[in-house]
Amino acid sequence: MNETMVTVTGNVAGDVIARRVGANLEHMLVTFRVASSERRWDKASESWVDGDRFTASVNCWRRLADGARCLTKGDPVIVTGRLSVREYEAEGVRRYMTEISAVAVGPDLARCTADVHRRRPDVAQAVEGAVTGGDGLVGSVGLGEATPDVVPAFAATPSSDATLATEGAPDVASVVDGPEPEGATVTGITPGDRRRSGSSRASA
Repeated sequence: MNETMVTVTGNVAGDVIARRVGANLEHMLVTFRVASSERRWDKASESWVDGDRFTASVNCWRRLADGARCLTKGDPVIVTGRLSVREYEAEGVRRYMTEISAVAVGPDLARCTADVHRRRPDVAQAVEGAVTGGDGLVGSVGLGEATPDVVPAFAATPSSDATLATEGAPDVASVVDGPEPEGATVTGITPGDRRRSGSSRASA
């Protein structure tokens, strides 16, 4: 399937509209218009002038829509997605609309600053804590409480210096130290105890 992927650097050119769609309103959709103006050097006036203007309607779905709801008119953004042209008829006149089905939307840090909040995956999903034997589940590794998801957002503030703050991801390797032997049952034994126990049996 041939798809035209584009990246547009511009500004949010109108209101950001969030709504739910689908038979049971199960899908979140956020739409807004992005506008990008060409900047070129005019030799006659020896200055930068505006050139051609490009506008498109941007559609953000599901998790991307959750993050895009924080956008407001005028925010500098970078949009990447699939470009398409939709044909429709209004008042007997055939018209065309340029659309971008976005796969990523972010702030243009050359023209604003942003505080980034990462959406953390559930640690229990990242690591298989359950150990199974031949007859099913026989033990599990306690992983503690899962870290709740944080919806990514940024506050676009015009600035000449771009700053970005991120939080580190949880160290999954410190939770589980390698796979368990087949058929083993984990009953509160720490990874260090298992290594020491293995060393003792080898020396014996």
